[in-house]
Amino acid sequence: MNSVLDHEAIRKNRWIRPFGSWLHHPNLWHLNRRSVAGGVAAGVFCSLIPGPLQMIGAAMVSVLFRVNLPVAMFTTLYTNPFTFLPEWLLTLGEPFAIGLPLLASLLAVMGYFATRVLWYLMVKSEWKKRAAKKGSQMNALFGGLFYEEILL
Repeated sequence: MNSVLDHEAIRKNRWIRPFGSWLHHPNLWHLNRRSVAGGVAAGVFCSLIPGPLQMIGAAMVSVLFRVNLPVAMFTTLYTNPFTFLPEWLLTLGEPFAIGLPLLASLLAVMGYFATRVLWYLMVKSEWKKRAAKKGSQMNALFGGLFYEEILL
C-alpha cells in the first residue's frame, strides 16, 4: 500500500479528530505522482509565507487541493537561513506585495513539474529494469534465439 499513514490511526488521533472528514481524502496521505507533485508545489508556494505560518499554510493548501499533506509540510523546510536570505533579496528588488507571490507561484509550478518529470523518469527506469529481467528469463527458457525472433 502506498500510504504514508494508516487512515484509521489518522481518524483516531486526538489532534486531528476535530477536523472531521477534511483530512480523510486518500490523496492527502497516498504517494502517487499527482499527489506528491501537488504536495511539492503547495510546500514550495507556502514556504515563502513570512513567519512561522508556513506549515499551517501548506496544510491548508494541501487540504484545499487534495494533495499530499506530509510532503507539502516537509517541502516548506527548504527555506532555511541559507536559502531564504537570497530568496528575500531577489524579491526586494520589486515591490514586496507583487514579487513574493510571483516568486512563490513560479517556484510552485517549477516544483510541481520537476517532481512529475522525476517521478516519470524513475518509473520508466524501473519498467526498463523489469523488461530486461523478463528478457533474460525468456532467453534462459528459450535459448535466446526464439525470444529474439519474437521481438523482430
